[in-house]
Amino acid sequence: PADKLQGKYDEYDDIIKTTSETFMGMTVGCARCHNHKIDPIPTKDYYGMLAIFHNVIPYSRSGHEKTILTQVSSTKEKAIMAEKNNIIAKKRSLVHAKIRQIEKSLSGRKNLAQKSDMTNLKFKFYRDTWSKLPDFDMIKEEESGSMAENWFDISKASRKIAFGYVFEANLIVPKTANYIFSLNSDDGSELFIDNKSIIRFDGIHNMRRRPLRKSIKLIEGQHKIKLTYFQHDSKHGLSVSWKQQNGWLHSLTKPIDSQKMNISQLIQSRGKELLGKNQFALYQKLQSDLRNLKDIQPKNHVLSVREPGQNAPKTFVFKRGSPHSPADEVQPHFPVILTDKKPIITPRKNSSGRRRAFAEWLVNDNPQTARVMANRIWQFHFGRGIVRSANNFGNQGDRPTHPKLLNYIAASFKNNDWSIKKLHKLIMTSATYRMSSKGNKDYYTADPANDLFWRFNMRRLTGEELRDSILAVIGKLDLSHGGPSVFPTVSREVLAGQSTIKWKNGPEPHQYRRSVYTFQMRSLIYPLVESFDAASPDSSCAVRFQTTLPTQALTMINSELLNKAAEQMAQNIRQQAGAKLPDQVRSLWTRVTGRQINDSQLKTAKDFMAKMKTLKANDQKALQQLCLIMLNLNEFVYLD
Repeated sequence: PADKLQGKYDEYDDIIKTTSETFMGMTVGCARCHNHKIDPIPTKDYYGMLAIFHNVIPYSRSGHEKTILTQVSSTKEKAIMAEKNNIIAKKRSLVHAKIRQIEKSLSGRKNLAQKSDMTNLKFKFYRDTWSKLPDFDMIKEEESGSMAENWFDISKASRKIAFGYVFEANLIVPKTANYIFSLNSDDGSELFIDNKSIIRFDGIHNMRRRPLRKSIKLIEGQHKIKLTYFQHDSKHGLSVSWKQQNGWLHSLTKPIDSQKMNISQLIQSRGKELLGKNQFALYQKLQSDLRNLKDIQPKNHVLSVREPGQNAPKTFVFKRGSPHSPADEVQPHFPVILTDKKPIITPRKNSSGRRRAFAEWLVNDNPQTARVMANRIWQFHFGRGIVRSANNFGNQGDRPTHPKLLNYIAASFKNNDWSIKKLHKLIMTSATYRMSSKGNKDYYTADPANDLFWRFNMRRLTGEELRDSILAVIGKLDLSHGGPSVFPTVSREVLAGQSTIKWKNGPEPHQYRRSVYTFQMRSLIYPLVESFDAASPDSSCAVRFQTTLPTQALTMINSELLNKAAEQMAQNIRQQAGAKLPDQVRSLWTRVTGRQINDSQLKTAKDFMAKMKTLKANDQKALQQLCLIMLNLNEFVYLD
């Protein structure tokens, strides 16, 4: 931030807001600049809470090691972790041995250096400043000659800026086939085969994240190849390569000296050529297995909040919330509206002890914590809390519809040693939870908002539940536990809209893990989940408000995930139900809705498929479109 001091206290403000709203149901953050205008929370109380957290080191990428806290401490825990690590170490050792065996088979071979696929390479060198590719035929070269090593090599240039090259050679094509050429450069370049331009880069730019590619068919023999290139400034780069379709990859620019590469680098760059397709695939799998074993290795630390020592800095009330205008000093204390008790603070080895005192007060003496937690658990069972504004129990929040009930379940929760499991059981065995969702006209008239819980509210699946349900009905959902976050496939169009792309589409098995394991980015939320009212990762989300928007229907009809799911489901249905249309429709209907289809619905489905066939869709395509429609039914998307 431009104002680093202000940015620092904005981070503390984030902590205070999240803590007070999450555990206390109070908007203490409103008192940062002045006394709370609605609730009895003075500014002094805000800074009393700030004093509690004032010794915390804010997280930063450059100094995050200061916030790493050792997690494993007990002898028993260390023994369990050591045993797990030993098991994984043995597995890694076996994989390592197989990798070394493959690498050893190459290390003894001679003449591993890649030979050029070009002959009779000539060059022309130019000196000038260009902003786009010039017509080099109209310019007199500064120098010309032959390249002894037959590589496109701009490192021989006699200057670092404002120069150009034209290379011409014969390309040796080993057999008639389709070949893919790749070109990447910092500034302008163009590749010609048999005097025909196939790839062109122009203007001044950096190396692309992905090179430009072109596939052409060449017959066996020699073909003319030409490369033009200009360099504007001192950062220059050029990469040209070609390969057979699903075959070897050869560089046409000077490759790294094989003698200077280690065997692992050599295999990564030319493995298919040197090892063969099957052996190279095995090598890649072993390397993947090695990485996966490292990922599941138990860690003995966690990224956590940490303090630098016992002595916390002094805390002052800031006039109008500005850290540049300190006023009266304040000591750590709890909001006076909740208690007049002062915190009992016991400093520890590397901590002021203030957060410990606050945490103990939250669970022992704060009257709000149990009520707020119980209300949240109720909310996730019924779709709304007894207090609808789950983060705000104050005067601007909603009144509890059943205050005595809220007090009862909160007291029960606390008396049962804060057992969430017992609170779940209390709620789910109640008559209220077991109410039907069936409507009643008279009740609707008397209580249209269902404040009295006379029925169970129908609700739409959340984005995460919807994605998991889609994967479940096509038989692909991976229910395994644990492991690192995964990156389900996101379309190029979405990634192209990101200022900095960090999303890495994962391999296919990872595409089907439950949504709880999906990697979360503040700048990129998985599109299907985002369309269906995903929580913002920027702040505490008390309630996900349910919206109905055109983008949701468009996502469900057009997204790659849904169309692939429909295609997979159609294949499964044909395999399981056979070739008869009525059997296919019945099987599909039961799988998606969990019930039997009636005659009217069967007729509608058959008519739809008949209509698809009049539009020249074959049986497979018609069934696929019916599957897509079924995944868009309200009965599938809504929980009734």
